[in-house]
Amino acid sequence: MKISKQDYKFVPIDPDTNFDPKYNRRVIEETINKSKVLRERKRRENLDKTRERTQAVAQYLSSLDTGKTSASVLEYFGRHEIARLRGEEIKDLIYAKIGNETKAKLEEKAIRA
Repeated sequence: MKISKQDYKFVPIDPDTNFDPKYNRRVIEETINKSKVLRERKRRENLDKTRERTQAVAQYLSSLDTGKTSASVLEYFGRHEIARLRGEEIKDLIYAKIGNETKAKLEEKAIRA
């Protein structure tokens, strides 16, 4: 593997005496495994949220179709449930924004180094 000329500034002249390639491989593998677990957990949570909302809408539409209810969406689900769902949506947007800002800061630090 060759080092790109633009990365020369990151390469130390004298190698680190405490460098252990086995340790580095282990850390990388652990990080990859943790990322896979986190990604799977988030995927499951997202599927659960989607399934919950889909079932609720399907139940509402079924009730409308069979004539069991003539209530509006707000009346059917109630203000509390609508507010809870909106709150979750806002929370997800905030977390995504914080994640993007943190990622940008880390990339900026890497460029400066």
